[in-house]
Amino acid sequence: MRKYLLFMLSLWAFSVSAIELNVGERGIIETKLTTLNEALKKQDWGAPYKIAPPKLLEQLAQAENKTIDEWVRTAVQMSVLEANYDEFLSMDFDFDRLQTGKSAIGREYVFIPMIVSRKVKQNGQIEQEKGYKLAIKDNGEWYFLDWWDEEEWELLEPIMKKAYPDLIEIKPLQ
Repeated sequence: MRKYLLFMLSLWAFSVSAIELNVGERGIIETKLTTLNEALKKQDWGAPYKIAPPKLLEQLAQAENKTIDEWVRTAVQMSVLEANYDEFLSMDFDFDRLQTGKSAIGREYVFIPMIVSRKVKQNGQIEQEKGYKLAIKDNGEWYFLDWWDEEEWELLEPIMKKAYPDLIEIKPLQ
């Protein structure tokens, strides 16, 4: 009974801050993520950083005493190295299961369920990883980052506290 009550409370807390995306906003998000998927299929490893939250990129670069361009170049180089071992196949999104909300300061965000598929070059095995693409609205624009699980989110927390402190406590419903 207690678990049920906690579950219902979490649903209520989520629904209080939920927003309704209009058709135009949803279309923008779908277009940007479809374009990202196509770019990654063409091995454009810089594509995720073109739609990443600018304040987050700024904080990531500062943490390593780099400019944003230097930090992005390093991240792209790491992706190129990873591509030697895994072949990117697709990033599929479930736009029918969007989880929308607003932060404490009114920033809109959306969790979009995703599955990333890769082929391991060594043995040809297909691997799939489930997570979310987190869309956040900042200064009227939608930006995107990955949300795999709470552990990984906690690793990003010190940077997020500086870039988007209002988003620290958000998480998708499982």
